[in-house]
Amino acid sequence: MEMVHRTEQDKSDLIARYIEQDPHRPGRYNARLTSYGVAVWAFAAHAQSYSVCSDRESPKCTGYVLCMPEHHR
Repeated sequence: MEMVHRTEQDKSDLIARYIEQDPHRPGRYNARLTSYGVAVWAFAAHAQSYSVCSDRESPKCTGYVLCMPEHHR
């Protein structure tokens, strides 16, 4: 998997595109995903329960996919 290096401007553009302030709950801690309205903190917490699996020997994890942690046991 190739690593992508982004400039600060690229990062700012991505944030502006995918993250917005919640109009009903002002403050940067209440930012949400633009398309879904899900709080960024909730998305991040959910994403931490997954890991990138690259164990090609495992029948449940082939290639680079998101897998639940118990698939690595």
